[in-house]
Amino acid sequence: MKTDIDLIPMYHYDRIESITIDDIKSWGVKAVAVDIDNTLCYDATKRFIGNSKKWVENIRKSGIPVIIVSNARKSRALKIAGTLGIPCVPIGGKPKSEPFFTAADMLNVGISEIAFIGDQIFSDVKGANKAGAVSVYVEPPAKEIVFYFFYRYRRYKERPVIKRMLELERSSGEEHKVR
Repeated sequence: MKTDIDLIPMYHYDRIESITIDDIKSWGVKAVAVDIDNTLCYDATKRFIGNSKKWVENIRKSGIPVIIVSNARKSRALKIAGTLGIPCVPIGGKPKSEPFFTAADMLNVGISEIAFIGDQIFSDVKGANKAGAVSVYVEPPAKEIVFYFFYRYRRYKERPVIKRMLELERSSGEEHKVR
């Protein structure tokens, strides 16, 4: 099966807390951008998933800047960013490239020096790849809570891409590396 390269992430993790500071450094980036829904927080809530809040704090303490890039409502995105003490690009319009470039500019790094971590192939991964950022796919924590029907079709469409991603990851010979 041929899969559009824009849909295949560079790295894959089961959840954001599995990504270590050493992993981030090994990607050759200077900053990290993260999605909110099903990456940091459960969809459409302000409730953090597992230790994702602590994860952001640890990344920041290591000297790596973190920013949120989300399609979430502005008020919610800014509230979560404020709780974490990090900047935010709300209502980003992913997979358009602009929010990724805006995040890189806000952190004063080049687009290839920022890793974007998110849970959706068709917005997060595709947008990061199109912009030229390092793309990192994290698996959603469980079935979506609030917008289940919204995500249901998207998750269905992602299945063949994820299957291909897992094949590439296995053949890479490196844990978490897809391409």
